[in-house]
Amino acid sequence: MADFVNNKNDSGGVVSSVVGTQTSIKRLHGEAANLEPTALIELFEVDLSDILSPDRLEKREKFNQLNVLAGGTLVTDPSSAEISVFRFHNNIKLIKRDIWFQGNRYFPFPCKAEGFEVNSSGTAATPKITFGSRADQSTRFAILKELLKDLDDLVGARVNRIRTFAKFLDSKNWYDDSGNKLYEDIPKNIAPDEGAFFPPDVFYVDKKSYEDKTGIQFQLVSYVNFEGMMLPRRIFNENRCPWTYRGAGCSYEYDTTAEDLGLKQDTSRIFYKTDLPEKAPPVATENNELIQDIIPGYNPNTANTPALWEQNKFYVDKGVVYVIHKDKRYYFVAKKSVPANTPPPNDEYWVADKCSKTLAGCKARWDSEVDLPKSPYNGALPFGGFPAITKQ
Repeated sequence: MADFVNNKNDSGGVVSSVVGTQTSIKRLHGEAANLEPTALIELFEVDLSDILSPDRLEKREKFNQLNVLAGGTLVTDPSSAEISVFRFHNNIKLIKRDIWFQGNRYFPFPCKAEGFEVNSSGTAATPKITFGSRADQSTRFAILKELLKDLDDLVGARVNRIRTFAKFLDSKNWYDDSGNKLYEDIPKNIAPDEGAFFPPDVFYVDKKSYEDKTGIQFQLVSYVNFEGMMLPRRIFNENRCPWTYRGAGCSYEYDTTAEDLGLKQDTSRIFYKTDLPEKAPPVATENNELIQDIIPGYNPNTANTPALWEQNKFYVDKGVVYVIHKDKRYYFVAKKSVPANTPPPNDEYWVADKCSKTLAGCKARWDSEVDLPKSPYNGALPFGGFPAITKQ
């Protein structure tokens, strides 16, 4: 699993910082039209960066050590983005050694790749890659099986297929630093060109089709066909916010609950500890009625710190409690003295703090006249709707 580098182009596809120039493209097509072209080389990259995230340090460190066993270079910082890409080639009948292209090393790994071609019916391709076990590759095969245990069968990993001709491979494949030949079987008319490659095919691991002692097969899909994906990813709604109230995207929740919600260190989300206010008291109902107008004397600025509702406990009027359902907190304010064993929701004794999912509901919490928290987004409301899309 030699040499892990994290260079991505703007398309999010091939892991390469090289842009094919017009000259390179002309050379590529010229070789393709040649009556006796050099061998077509297929290179593969499995990009694990989306599933081997920096916060999974233990698994990254294990992956790092496995990479060394496979002949790669130890990365001293386990959180480094360099631990991300698994490169290999299946041209073993032609070249049984490592292949270098664009400065990256691809090790030989017996596999069968099929189904990448686009069919005439217009149906999206669903390729399959099958890895086989061979005596000379037993270590790498064992490492791949180990990765499946740690990384959920690699589901979601990006797979890039890069194709070029043998003559365009890096000179490092054929010559040493002094310019001496490394092998006798060098193709004719070698002309290394890191920009001469066909547009990469980009797919994602959808599932592991099967696994046994002799092989492992993965089913790939294109981005738009990835299992469970909804398009469009978000619906453009003028007046309604899609965020879960006090959840991801909303950010209106006490910062002390962040750890309970599992969001304390997850800075990849919109909603995490440093975004949350110290105070996020109950403010309004789902009809945008202010709770202070419903319960005389209630003031969200001076309300008690919410406590988890308990059985066999009495509550005074204006007391704030919460209940937990599916790891989410729901807040309530007592209308009057509440007898024991009277849990919310109960309209006779409790007023539920709910968001109307409208712009008014968002303003009531972030932009009200009372001393409530200010928006963490430089004053902008975290409203998830699109009020500006109305046609004039």
